[in-house]
Amino acid sequence: TIVEKADTYTITSSNGLTDRVEVTASTTAISNDINVNSGKFTVTATNGNTDIAGTLDVTGVTTLTDDLVVDTDTLFVDASNDRVGINNAIPDASLHIKNSTEVEMPILEYVGTTNTVTPALNLLSSRATAMADGFGTGVNLQVEDDAGTPNNIARFYAIRSGADNSGRISISPFSAGTLQTGVDILPTGE
Repeated sequence: TIVEKADTYTITSSNGLTDRVEVTASTTAISNDINVNSGKFTVTATNGNTDIAGTLDVTGVTTLTDDLVVDTDTLFVDASNDRVGINNAIPDASLHIKNSTEVEMPILEYVGTTNTVTPALNLLSSRATAMADGFGTGVNLQVEDDAGTPNNIARFYAIRSGADNSGRISISPFSAGTLQTGVDILPTGE
């Protein structure tokens, strides 16, 4: 049942309840507001797309069961592989940021309130059991050309040494794909 009153349409299902309403038509156009006061509002497209022009305001949790695409590849969430791409519609890792110019490089900014050095980035490696010497975290530096294979060229690691709150810094180059002996700075600063 559809009741019109001053440009407001109240739709009541055939069993007298207003908790479920289905609109079925080959083309359905609604040019005014749709307000759902309680329950849920579901749009199901059996084929094609559901297009919303203008701004979609959502309050509360939004659950998506398929990929999320914003402007082709500005933001891409690959739901089946649990990966996020920024400027990349085919992410190769849990977070894959791709840029084509130095101007677009990611910026991690910490706005300090004192004149002290404060890290803008924390790298954390964790274990479910006790850690021992040799455990650590770090950064691999890679290059890739048109062959599409990432190649390690250097690494910068912080490695546990002597205690859970002591570590050494290791900077090592790769030569022909093999990690070389680099420079280590011990916990004592030597």
